[in-house]
Amino acid sequence: MADPAIQRDSNPKAEAQVQVRFHTKQQKYAITDAPILVPSRLRRYGLSEIVNHLLAAAKPIPFDFLIDGKFIRTSLQAYLDAHNLSTENVLDVEYLESTLPPTQAGSIKHDDWICAVKASRKSPFIATGSYDANARIWDRAGNCVATLQGHEGAVKSIAWINETQDQPVRLLSGGLDQQVMGWEYSNDDNKSRLIFTCAEQTGSVESIAVNVAQSHFAAATYGGSINVWSIANGDDDDDEQEEDEPRKRRRTDGRRIPVKRAMAILDAHVGAVSSVVFDQDATHGSKLYSGGWDHSVRNCETISCVYGIRAFKRVLP
Repeated sequence: MADPAIQRDSNPKAEAQVQVRFHTKQQKYAITDAPILVPSRLRRYGLSEIVNHLLAAAKPIPFDFLIDGKFIRTSLQAYLDAHNLSTENVLDVEYLESTLPPTQAGSIKHDDWICAVKASRKSPFIATGSYDANARIWDRAGNCVATLQGHEGAVKSIAWINETQDQPVRLLSGGLDQQVMGWEYSNDDNKSRLIFTCAEQTGSVESIAVNVAQSHFAAATYGGSINVWSIANGDDDDDEQEEDEPRKRRRTDGRRIPVKRAMAILDAHVGAVSSVVFDQDATHGSKLYSGGWDHSVRNCETISCVYGIRAFKRVLP
């Protein structure tokens, strides 16, 4: 007896048919992989009806279909014609449950272009950097809870440095003004403050990364270097700076802001370094990867580099 699902797509006259072998990686929707003869005019909806019939699904389930890893957006006949195949061929068709496209749930408005967005994994905040020279902290509802003012140019990179649920939270911001700044925000009293700045950048700060142990961070610069600092307070410079070095000391509300000295300055690339990241595997947490304008990705064991061994290697052309 003919399959009812196929009959609904049939017409009284004879029509071209093709053998199809269905398969899926979603085991809960698995059906027989024996070839089935179906009308070659079928599209996604008709194929979905057949799979639902074979599953005996109480409620229709929408499916998408792929051949050779590409979604079918035409009829089977059109696919055969486009690939110079005949109806004598058996088509291996993969299917998977169709999902609706994502819908916008909300929007967080800024006064200028957005350069960086970073969500905290454990605290309920999102940080952004903007071309208006401000970093901002937002809650998950889209409310701005803190505006971090201190940069003199666009804030191009953001990174969290204490991924815990404890208060206060801390983060880093890097900008076009060649500055990396450390910030602290307390949700208890809704106050934020600058806790340190970092010295010795060579150009705009393009990217900031924190290692998995939360012990060190690195900044990639437009000047071609990668600087590495310790998050611990031990490398803060508390001595007074010379008058001709205004960028190395900032005073806020009468407080003296410590300046962190880099543990290592790595000449990793020829030209700007556009991105830097630590390996997130705890067993390789000291390994640093960087990408630059010299068309290369390089890596380095930062522990070795800190002690002066330039161990950068080209890993991708």
